[in-house]
Parts: sequence; C-alpha cells; structure tokens
Amino acid sequence: AVVGGLTFTQLATIANGACGLTSGGATYCWGLQTSGATLDTPTLLAAPSFTRITGGAGSFCALDAGGTAYCWGSNAAGQLGDGTTTSRDTPAPVSGALTFTDIDGGGNTHVCALTAEGRAHCWGNNANGQLGDGSTTQRLTPTPVTGGIAFAQLHTGGLHTCGVTTGGFAFCWGANGGGQIGDGTSGGNGGTGTGPRRLADVAVPPVLVHNPLPEYPRRARRRGRGGALPHVRQGGCFGG
Repeated sequence: AVVGGLTFTQLATIANGACGLTSGGATYCWGLQTSGATLDTPTLLAAPSFTRITGGAGSFCALDAGGTAYCWGSNAAGQLGDGTTTSRDTPAPVSGALTFTDIDGGGNTHVCALTAEGRAHCWGNNANGQLGDGSTTQRLTPTPVTGGIAFAQLHTGGLHTCGVTTGGFAFCWGANGGGQIGDGTSGGNGGTGTGPRRLADVAVPPVLVHNPLPEYPRRARRRGRGGALPHVRQGGCFGG
C-alpha cells in the first residue's frame, strides 16, 4: 500500500507519478516531478481544494468546487492551458476565466473540458486535429470545439478525442490511423480521408459516428491511447 495511511476518493496517474484527492479535496502527489525531484511518499500539494483530477502523459489537471481548472506538470505542448509552454510542479489556473463541470487530460499532450452548457474546450497538442477546432494549430489556452455541439461526456485519447452528446450520439475527431474516429474510414485525420493526408490540408471538425451496432449495454469505456469511445446509445466499438 502507499505509505502514509491516507485515504483517497480519486487518483490520477502519469508516466512517472501519481496524485490523489482526499475526501476533503486535499491533493497529495508522489513520483518524479518536472523539476527532476522525486517524491517517494505522498506529499501535500499547495493547491485549492479539488473535486476532480485527471492525468495525462506528463501533466495533471483538476477542477475546484467552483469549476475553475488548474493544471501542472509538463507543458511542452501547452497542455497546462496557461498561455505558456513553461512546465511547473504546482497547480496554476487555466487561462480564460472559464468554469467547467468535467475535465479529461488522458490524451498524449492535450486536455479537454466541458462547461455547464456542455460546450467542449480543448488545449495543447493539435498536430492531428485532436482539439477539434478545425485546425492543426497548437493551442496554449482553452479553445472551443467547432460545431456548437452540446456534450454530456468527453474523453481524450492519445491523439484523438471523443464525446457523447446529451442525446447519446458519439462524435470523434483527431488521428484516424486505426479507424478510431468510427466514421467508416481509416487513415489521415478526423475521418476526412481514407489514406494519409498532409496535415496542412486537413481541417478536423468533429465527425458523427455512424452505423452503430444495435442494443449493447449503455456503457462507454475509453480503451486508452489509440482506442476510442463506443457509441453510447446503441453500442459498438471501433479503432485499432
């Protein structure tokens, strides 16, 4: 067991570390820090009280009780969302004064979050269109996903993102080499082609997943990097 006798309500992990939230919202982290320091026991982080925490390739993000997002860790792709590419070991607010109800940073180096209205905003690496803003431009601050779609859930994959609307339909965008967009194509990005396409030629808005398989349990589970989110209303899996 992790030493310290602490109990946690949530855990998040990255490649070389972990953080956990206690029932009171305190954050304890352990493992390799971006500064190079190693924490070999859970160490209290100087941070607000958090209600939600998520971890990605090398960074963490969390929400406080008011819905403000904070991120810390590696920031080479702008995945901390603070307008810089400076890494940090302590949480800093994400830029934009937005408030969110959910956040997912399980992607390679990108993060997405949902507002109370279900609007998705993403930031960080966008080389494969995984931010869903119709471009492949890296974003250092939260950027709206195109299409005006209201989402109930959002999940980041390694180089793609999927969301489920309030009506239960799945939308995906980003890398599609293994068919992870689920639109009946594979190769390229965002389901815009059936083979490799130059990124400069690709606009990557969300693509509606079609041809769902009938009557599977209403359960969506991300398969990790390179996996995808099954259609929630009627089931079905896709991607390699």
